[in-house]
Amino acid sequence: MAPILFNIFINDLVEGLHSKISIFADDTKLCKVINTEEDNILLQRDLDRLEAWAEKWQMRFNTDK
Repeated sequence: MAPILFNIFINDLVEGLHSKISIFADDTKLCKVINTEEDNILLQRDLDRLEAWAEKWQMRFNTDK
């Protein structure tokens, strides 16, 4: 039951992201090919959105992974 609840909990994590995101269990990866300055800005915006999501739901991303 816990995995189902976790998936429901993180269901809105991908909303509004421009980068490719991969979620498997409790592992989340974000990636984007950077060819232009705009790509760089979009990636940073996505990272900021993920940070805001984590703060809102009182979750932490393990950046050491």
